[in-house]
Amino acid sequence: MAIWFALECPERVERLVLMAPGGLSTREEYMEMEGIRTMMAGLYSDEGVTPDSIRRTFELQLFDASQITQQTLDERYAIAKDQPSHVLKSLRVPALQDELHRLEMPILALWGKDDKFCPVSGARRIAEQCPQAEVLLIDMLRAHAGRATEEGGWLLAALADPKIGAALAAMHADPGRDW
Repeated sequence: MAIWFALECPERVERLVLMAPGGLSTREEYMEMEGIRTMMAGLYSDEGVTPDSIRRTFELQLFDASQITQQTLDERYAIAKDQPSHVLKSLRVPALQDELHRLEMPILALWGKDDKFCPVSGARRIAEQCPQAEVLLIDMLRAHAGRATEEGGWLLAALADPKIGAALAAMHADPGRDW
């Protein structure tokens, strides 16, 4: 959604911060992803979306599945069961990978290198096609995303991580290097 909006209304977007956005790969690439296959199996099963299918999908979204609360699962299930089945089954994500070169604003794109939903090829496309993009591939991005706090949020927690912090310091000390 953010990339689409930035392409449609570039005058309204000064900069983008993205976390493994969709729409940067082909449908075939997405269908190879374990998380997408698990989500689709839940959508297209005979019983439709169930609390168990939502749990299986969420377990693939976080590095540490113990961070998933029953309250979160209950909320997501309540939303999913109220959706007409044709809405979820007909959902289409626009293919924007061929339009990335039009994004001229600064972009920070964060990607977990073992993401189970969005192919890492999308990160490479942003890095190659967006002139002002910084792309960070992080080993355990979803682990940090699952530990959001009101005080600082998952991004600050990730950036405060000693290994990530050291990597960022090295990259900013030598921005001309091909990292």
